[in-house]
Amino acid sequence: MWRHTYVMFPVTLVGPRVCWREMSPADAEALHDLLVHPAVFDKTLDEDVPPADALRDYLREQLGTLEDPERARYKLALTLDGRVIGTGGIELRGRHTGEVGYVLAHDQWGKGLATEAAALLIDFAFDDLGLHRVIGHTDPANIGSRRVLEKCGLSFEGVHRSDTLQRGEWRDSAAYAIVEDDPRPWTGQRGDGPGGSYALRTAKTR
Repeated sequence: MWRHTYVMFPVTLVGPRVCWREMSPADAEALHDLLVHPAVFDKTLDEDVPPADALRDYLREQLGTLEDPERARYKLALTLDGRVIGTGGIELRGRHTGEVGYVLAHDQWGKGLATEAAALLIDFAFDDLGLHRVIGHTDPANIGSRRVLEKCGLSFEGVHRSDTLQRGEWRDSAAYAIVEDDPRPWTGQRGDGPGGSYALRTAKTR
């Protein structure tokens, strides 16, 4: 049985204000600075924030995986006026489902940028990756993140009890989802960045 494997590289998703693009080793210091902020770190699942040099080495290693025909993780940098202000992306969960995630620098909270950024990722998941379902999880107490998911059209599906391990403590998570036929009340309004929104290559495999 034949199937199509779509390899999207490099990915660039341009919205009215923000832009998602592939990460590079040059982003290490900016990523470290935004992740080390206490308010941001509190929202992540990482045990700690690696030093900028360690992040740079990790990003350099990841460059070799971006054109993998079985690419399942679109981990991107979020920029505003060319400056890195966040990270996130889509991670495939099987053939038809992807999970959306995003982290935004603390000084950019409350400006609607997270909603625009998440909507761009959701549009990408459905319109380009051809997924059927996109899910999102967040701390039930994180009202801001829950509002972002709701504004992007995701429906609340319940609380998963004690399913997330955060620095040695089991936490609940609020589960959200949207399927391809659901309305998307807030789209990413994607435009074309330099060189187009992405490069698409198609390979046939058995």
